[in-house]
Amino acid sequence: MRKNVIHHKIFHKIVILLCITFILTSCRYDSKIKQSTELGIVPSDTKDSMVKLKMLIIGAEPLDFEDVLIDANKILNKEIGVELIVEFLEKEVLESKYHANFAGGADFDLVQCYPYHYNQYVAKSAYMKLTDDMFSKCAPVTYERLRESIFNEISVDNNIYMVPSSGYLPRQQLLIVRGDLLRQSGIYTIDTIEELEDYFDYIKENVSNMIPLDIGYNAYNLFDFLYAKKGLERYDDSLFMIDKKDDNKVLWLPDNELFIDYFNIISKWSLEEYIPFNASSKKIVNKDKFLEGKSASYLGNIYEIENIKCYVNKKNPQYKPYVVTLGCNLNQVRYPMDNGIAIKNGTTNAAKCLQFIEEINTNKDLFRLLNYGIKGIHYKISKEGNYVPLVMSYRYPIYNNYVWCMNRKLMLPYEFTTEIADKIVINNRHKAIDMKSIDIKLDEIDTLNKNLLYPITLGNIDITENLSVYKKKMEEAGFNLYNREVIRCSDY
Repeated sequence: MRKNVIHHKIFHKIVILLCITFILTSCRYDSKIKQSTELGIVPSDTKDSMVKLKMLIIGAEPLDFEDVLIDANKILNKEIGVELIVEFLEKEVLESKYHANFAGGADFDLVQCYPYHYNQYVAKSAYMKLTDDMFSKCAPVTYERLRESIFNEISVDNNIYMVPSSGYLPRQQLLIVRGDLLRQSGIYTIDTIEELEDYFDYIKENVSNMIPLDIGYNAYNLFDFLYAKKGLERYDDSLFMIDKKDDNKVLWLPDNELFIDYFNIISKWSLEEYIPFNASSKKIVNKDKFLEGKSASYLGNIYEIENIKCYVNKKNPQYKPYVVTLGCNLNQVRYPMDNGIAIKNGTTNAAKCLQFIEEINTNKDLFRLLNYGIKGIHYKISKEGNYVPLVMSYRYPIYNNYVWCMNRKLMLPYEFTTEIADKIVINNRHKAIDMKSIDIKLDEIDTLNKNLLYPITLGNIDITENLSVYKKKMEEAGFNLYNREVIRCSDY
């Protein structure tokens, strides 16, 4: 009998100990779930589990991207348990698909920030708010590097909604032309707009089935090219400009005499058929016509033009590609607000997303893969440590997408074949704006830009009447409030 009592007491104590252990374990597990949920993590979102992340990228897919992605995923699988899936949004569908992916509840985790539209998409709550706690847990190195400087520039109401690039890649616009035809025209070099027009005139009069310059959508990059010497850098899609030669003064281009001067040039080009008559704001222009011999020139950013020149020298050396800078020695750059990665608001993989961004910022091998391709196939590194393109580089050109260039310290030196300024002057006044705090009709302003401002920049509608209509309707949409806010935010 006594033995039974002893056994009963022992059993009772064991039950109590098991209950206590269960309660303590449950508390720790509940605490872990709570902490993970606050961070955007679920219990399965750990380093030991394989997570597929889908990312939306703006631009065309390079020919060898799949091969590069296979090698990149080997690194990501090993380091953070991630498999990256990428969907490219080409220029032809960008405007409709970028917005639709948010509005339609598409299944993705990360997205390249829409250049010149960061303010708008933050106002639409499309991008996830990123907290100090999230950064310190999942991207501590990136956090420490950016928080004292760049985060201030992209902060909206003291909150961060993307991880910006600190690559500061050159973004000036250059024109590549057919050097063989240039020599036939007897011009040889182009240093002025007048000499460029002489080249266009020769093409129009002497070369059949070839347009001097193909343009479409909007001609913002053409303005950037023609007036680069003025030191103006574009702030947004409504053509606010930062005047780097006048103490970073903010000006609205449609209110400036330079806009009238530009329109006179573009309307002349339209009448002379140097560009398509009635060029469409719905038409996207790419390099294909130039490569196929249907266009005598192509306008693009400096890395795109360098890549095209490299490709043409290998595939069509008879073209003798020649790059026109119009003597500009100002090196414009892409600022953090216009180049970064955001996390979709609502994804359950926020922690993995930040870990992935941390890898791009800190893992040299991953950075080089995504920015330069596969070493020994697409590029090599010289004895001096410089990037050198190989024969297959056209299948994965250097910086074919700016989004991968997140950290300037990991960049390989590159010697441009085009003469430009050696020194990059970073004088940032591109600061984010809290669009929710001002009474402005964002969608209406976007529509006005597309329906009136874009066609004006293409020279296919008269500026006299339409510019006045545009300004009046912009004012009705609350543009004056936005104007004051841009000026206020540029002065910091």
